[in-house]
Amino acid sequence: MLLYLVRCKFTFKIIFLVAGLYIKVNSVSVMELKLIKIIEYFKFNLPDLFFLLLKIKRIYKKRIVWLDNVSKNNLQELMSNDSCFSCSPIVRGSINKLYFKQDIGIYLYVFRNVVLNSHSSNFLLTNENVMLIERVVSAPVKYSNYSTGVIKLHNSEYALIKLNRKTFYMNSILFMGGNGSFNYYHWLIEIAPKLLYVNNKILIEHEVDFIICDIKVEEITSFSKILNILLAENGVNTPVRYVKNKINIQAKTALYINNFSNIVFNSKEKLSSVKYSYFHVESLKKMREVFVGLCENKEKKYNKIFLARKSDQVRSYNQEEILNYFIKQGFLPVYLEDYTFEEQINIFYHADFIVGPSGAAWANLIFCKEGSRAISWLPEQLSEFSVFSSLAEIFKCDLKFILTSMTSDREKIHSDYIVDISEVINLYENFEFF
Repeated sequence: MLLYLVRCKFTFKIIFLVAGLYIKVNSVSVMELKLIKIIEYFKFNLPDLFFLLLKIKRIYKKRIVWLDNVSKNNLQELMSNDSCFSCSPIVRGSINKLYFKQDIGIYLYVFRNVVLNSHSSNFLLTNENVMLIERVVSAPVKYSNYSTGVIKLHNSEYALIKLNRKTFYMNSILFMGGNGSFNYYHWLIEIAPKLLYVNNKILIEHEVDFIICDIKVEEITSFSKILNILLAENGVNTPVRYVKNKINIQAKTALYINNFSNIVFNSKEKLSSVKYSYFHVESLKKMREVFVGLCENKEKKYNKIFLARKSDQVRSYNQEEILNYFIKQGFLPVYLEDYTFEEQINIFYHADFIVGPSGAAWANLIFCKEGSRAISWLPEQLSEFSVFSSLAEIFKCDLKFILTSMTSDREKIHSDYIVDISEVINLYENFEFF
């Protein structure tokens, strides 16, 4: 009886909490965030009435279906299983690199009656009333967070989603959004390479009206340049529609190509592992082949470059101290945002030595020449973060890392940090023996 009363009391508290949702009409209120925390704590094991009330605010509990478990009837093979891999970074004290290999196929998925978001590789299948999530199969779900787009929370079985107020209704689309579609690394390495396998035959067969991209692809010159070059490469002339992430995309038919180079978008608890990412070597080499011709014959401008940041608001570190040292060694500070996409390719293609903090700029490793050298640094929690070390391995750049100490929240990988200048000097002066 006592237990029953406790449960009832808790249920009424939740109901009153839910009622507080309707005071605000913004996308996600403080009250909604509190409710998400409650759902997370109880692992979705809450009364049906609780979730019923949430529907009024377009918040829904949906069963999860993982993309890798979708029936083969829903896909077309574009390329058979091919070897993908990742490898751990070289840091002080590491004896051997850790390698992880697996076979990944490239597939064209065809879904009917689907709701999408430009910032997410996750889809709501309205006919089946399930949330479809693309994952890195080798990474345990308990360490992985795929809460992007309309997904606010998930575990291995259920997702909590909040739909936007505005919806674009479309007939047949090729979806070229996805996790991190607004980020240079994710666009260049994970999303844009899919266009290598798109041609007019596929688009005509499925009567595709539009190719859907995030609005950032239109707004950021380098993004749009990548898109247009790849479309031209295969002679694709289907119009592109750019969509903001605050707008739902509802399509009768949606075509989607899986991420054949992929990384866990956000990790939790265990922050890094060589199994959290993989890279499709052939497609990345094709990307290099397509783009490097833009600068191959241009004059070499830079020998040694330092990837500098104008704004240190995110992941601030002792840049001035580190930069001053490398300037004395003949390095030129390069602010990539000041250069066109073609100029960025040229900078990396001709550079003999590259230094800089870990970040999206290192996606340009795919343009490096064989035998180049590089130094970067990672938070100590990411000692097995294998993204840039894997790209360096593929394109034969000798990249070595220093682990840094966080100066703020150690659990957050984007916190401020300090780079030990003595370690930097030691690594640079003894690079060949490190």
